[in-house]
Amino acid sequence: MKKYIFSLVLILSSSVVSATIYDYTVGPGKFGGNSATYDSIHTSYNTNTHLLTWEVENAVKDGKQMDGFWLVLNDGPDNPKGDDGLAIFYAEFVDSDGLGTRDEIGLWAFEYNGENNPNSYRTEDFLGNFTSDLINTGTTRGFALDVSGIYSNLSTDAPFGEQIGVWFHPTWGSKAQTNSFGQLISLSKFTQGWYDTAGRNTEVISEPSTLILICLALFCLVSVAHKRNRLR
Repeated sequence: MKKYIFSLVLILSSSVVSATIYDYTVGPGKFGGNSATYDSIHTSYNTNTHLLTWEVENAVKDGKQMDGFWLVLNDGPDNPKGDDGLAIFYAEFVDSDGLGTRDEIGLWAFEYNGENNPNSYRTEDFLGNFTSDLINTGTTRGFALDVSGIYSNLSTDAPFGEQIGVWFHPTWGSKAQTNSFGQLISLSKFTQGWYDTAGRNTEVISEPSTLILICLALFCLVSVAHKRNRLR
């Protein structure tokens, strides 16, 4: 039995691709454009689960946490530099009047228009509303989102890899409005900062597949049981 499970583990190890996680963290620092600061900016992408995380800790201006942002990621080049099939994410964390009539809490994705402005939502394809994937602990704000469906509609298949390019603009006082389909249609009245960078190396982490780990655990259990039977 042990030999069989061990052989199964070897077969799976050679045939099942392990996940790769690309991880990038910076901070503390100061945003461009104003006096806003942040403790950390962290993002990661898992090639198996297609989970993209984006988390900003304590993005503060004049004592107030950022209430929204827009974000473009790519595999290294400076952003924004032309329309090359990227996604742009918009996030809003605060409903200023509490009624949803002036602005909406939400996370939306659109195809990026390749221009140095936040206006892709006006002219480009809407890729979905993902409000339930927002992260908001008060001081940590961002999202954790399976982006496989988003990138299947674009010419690229992942947000970034061994290198990353970032175009990130946090906002204070922003107001986002949506239509009856939950699509962002207006983003206005805000001040902004920016963290824009290009050609940064990510930390590359290999992660064994869940199936391989299960088989290894099963192999260990059988080994322990076999040893106990021999001692009886």
